[in-house]
Amino acid sequence: MIKIFFYCLKSNIKLFLIDCPTNYYGRDCINQCLCQNGGKCDSRDGHCFCLSGFTGSRCELLCPQGTFGHMCLQKCQCGNDNVCHPRTGKNEK
Repeated sequence: MIKIFFYCLKSNIKLFLIDCPTNYYGRDCINQCLCQNGGKCDSRDGHCFCLSGFTGSRCELLCPQGTFGHMCLQKCQCGNDNVCHPRTGKNEK
């Protein structure tokens, strides 16, 4: 994410866009992100955006059994007690 800073100099407004280095967030980019499993960190507030197949505030959990995909919102259509791959939804057995 991008931080935006404004300043005025003799009625001219200047705009600067500053992005935190990877895995850091917050004011002056001093906080370290805690995202796991390839999750991406929002440089403003440290919120983690998880890859498909992962969930949790830090992307630390696999999708619950019976679900898969982005934000674990898709339902498995497999037999075998709906055991499917958490990222692809393919039958695991």
